[in-house]
Amino acid sequence: MFLAHITDFGQQSLQEHCQNSANIAKNDLTDIGLSNTAYLAALFHDCGKAHDVFQQYLIDSYNGKNVKRGSVIHSFAGVSYFLNKYHDSDNVIEKAASEIIAYSIGAHHGLFDVINPDAKDGFLYRLTRQLEYDDTAIHNFLKEIVDESIVSEVFGSSSNEMERILKIIPNITKKNSGSEYCFYLGLLCRLITSAVMDGDRTDTANFTLNKDYNNAKTSYNPWKEINDNIERRIHSFSSETLINKSRRELSDLCFDFAKSDSGIYRLNIPTGGGKTLSALRFAAAHALQKEKQKVIYIAPLISILEQNANEIRVSVGAEYVLEHHSDVITETDDVEELDLRKYLEDSWNSPVIATTFAQFLNTLFSSKTSSVRRFQSLCNSVIIIDEIQSVPSKMISLFNQAVNFLSRICKCTVLLCSATQPCLESVEHRMIIDGDIISKDDFNKYSEIFKRNSVMDAGNFRLEEIPSFIIDKANNHLSLLVVCNKKAQAEFLFNEIKSQAQNCFHISAGMCVAHRKNVLKKIKELLSKKEPVFCVSTQVIEAGVDISFDCAIRFSAGMDNIIQTAGRCNRNGECRSDSPVYIIHCIDENLKMLPDIQAAKQATEALIVDFKKRSDYYSNDLASDNSINFFYKYLYSNYSSNHFDYPIKNMPSLFELLSANNQYRSLSKSAQYFLCQSFKTAGDKFDVFDSVSTSVIVPYGDGKNIINNLQSYYNDKDYPALQKEMKKASQYSVSVFEYQFKKLLEEKAIIPFCDNSFYMLSPEYYDDNTGLLNKAKEENTCSTLIL
Repeated sequence: MFLAHITDFGQQSLQEHCQNSANIAKNDLTDIGLSNTAYLAALFHDCGKAHDVFQQYLIDSYNGKNVKRGSVIHSFAGVSYFLNKYHDSDNVIEKAASEIIAYSIGAHHGLFDVINPDAKDGFLYRLTRQLEYDDTAIHNFLKEIVDESIVSEVFGSSSNEMERILKIIPNITKKNSGSEYCFYLGLLCRLITSAVMDGDRTDTANFTLNKDYNNAKTSYNPWKEINDNIERRIHSFSSETLINKSRRELSDLCFDFAKSDSGIYRLNIPTGGGKTLSALRFAAAHALQKEKQKVIYIAPLISILEQNANEIRVSVGAEYVLEHHSDVITETDDVEELDLRKYLEDSWNSPVIATTFAQFLNTLFSSKTSSVRRFQSLCNSVIIIDEIQSVPSKMISLFNQAVNFLSRICKCTVLLCSATQPCLESVEHRMIIDGDIISKDDFNKYSEIFKRNSVMDAGNFRLEEIPSFIIDKANNHLSLLVVCNKKAQAEFLFNEIKSQAQNCFHISAGMCVAHRKNVLKKIKELLSKKEPVFCVSTQVIEAGVDISFDCAIRFSAGMDNIIQTAGRCNRNGECRSDSPVYIIHCIDENLKMLPDIQAAKQATEALIVDFKKRSDYYSNDLASDNSINFFYKYLYSNYSSNHFDYPIKNMPSLFELLSANNQYRSLSKSAQYFLCQSFKTAGDKFDVFDSVSTSVIVPYGDGKNIINNLQSYYNDKDYPALQKEMKKASQYSVSVFEYQFKKLLEEKAIIPFCDNSFYMLSPEYYDDNTGLLNKAKEENTCSTLIL
């Protein structure tokens, strides 16, 4: 008997593990009609373990002998079997099926490049690396684990599945776009690989931890209870005022739309219209009516997620919700609870998932196995993407094609939520949008009801002139918010105004999260008492912050940012008339290092010029639907042709690497495969955030104690306590860009500790008002580098 695993609980046979893994993978993709393909790939994923050499390696490893991890390669045999057995077929569907199954087997411990930047062939390497070993393993596997006649039968069913999928892909591909076709084929490959990874890891966890995590999957349909909970929540709100009545009407429109077919829909609800609950109501009702597996809520920032995840838990029922992001702190020492939590985070097996853009985008594109594994869990779901305009412009091609794939191949319904909807259908690699949940007429009607401020152009200023403008406006308003593009601007204005204004505050990313929260708490307390408040901030205040000022001033930027700032002005309708939101153009502003803000600012300024010529077209409103459309179309048309394809320095774009891969394919001697993507290279290069940064713990508040605790737990090797303290440390840390980190390290402002595992900031480099400084306090010099 060949073994797959040995633990203190006992031995697991290779036959049991492969069969269990295959059944789990099959279950993962049954809803979307790829069960046989997933089953077959997972069945053969450990084919290479059916060899005496691997069996001895397994025994030696368990007995504590000094064996080199990975010295016996077991992932090549299955690749060899399917390519040698089926790839010579005259049937192109069978060729494609054999490649995708072979890749998924070969990548079940990590993605690899079919063609890498050196033009090396990943399949050829796996076919020729250990011929004798693989032949023996295949022979043993077919003799003892599975009969080849069953393999042939299931492969025939798999080919039928592939034929159906490959007929759908041309319908979602731009005419004559080979790159889009290849991109979708690559996503299909990632999907099967994901199911294999999930099958393998779930069964391995079941055995090695002596658990049965299959039971953690939803074994019944929870949507009736979830819908009942949401309806009770909806009807608990009063509908007496016009605002509350309008919120209910918008929510009802979303509920009624839930009977629509699966697809990609825009949800455009005015600020203050109850977008989150309306979206959730649609999603739960749609999941019930269309038998969806789960609802996934995605927010661009952890601050927005934390705020809305609480509303989701209250509305849905906490037992149905998994909140997953980097700052979640698990308040339990129970090993079984921690194991289950880890399983749920890795597999996303929960009816309602609340997560971030970063987690979602990594699930789609990162090479990390934890990210790849989660991809299959998106199938047959309702996906709510909040603040859709926050998708980085350089990722739009990748994102659009992935959402199309999720909708048309994975049977997902995708909800694009925003008060400033980007024109994702107007770029080269477009998103296929099926319609709007709220009609344009209804949106315009409710926009008037929820209108609480007016966006207006205030003209051009030098930075040194802006404090006078702010003070002038402050004389007419009890509270005022100024949002800058750069931290240096915010610091300058704060220092200029603080002596002239009562209760002046500064907020920026140079302050740790705990610091920002404390400042916001003070501001809210003063606002509630109707006392004067002046806040100068960077764009960190624009989203996920429930706060309201009487007046707002925004440095010219993208209209999406300006509308976000407007959302912090007269947010709750506390002012009797429209509150002003002024756009100011800082003419001596240098945005060279911020090209996206610069491009968006130019698009806004073009809109303002056109607005002055034909304000009637824009309904005399810079925040109107037509204004937003003009802004995005102008913005997108002025980017270079490959900007949206995630360009990489000295390499083809990420979109190219994941699609036709023409540059590397032309250099390769092997061109016999449909697959040609540099999956691993692309996944390694993918990064949600533009800049490489390092997290540094600052000596603010509990930060000092956390630094001491980390050192103590590290010295004592108390890793569970260390992990908890690391989560807490995220609230007392700032992100420092690479060039800045080097500079501060040279100045001994940043101090490594715990054998360079963590970094702390010297106290004289952190200011109680403005946070991180580039120079020690006594030099009284403000940062000009932190954004």
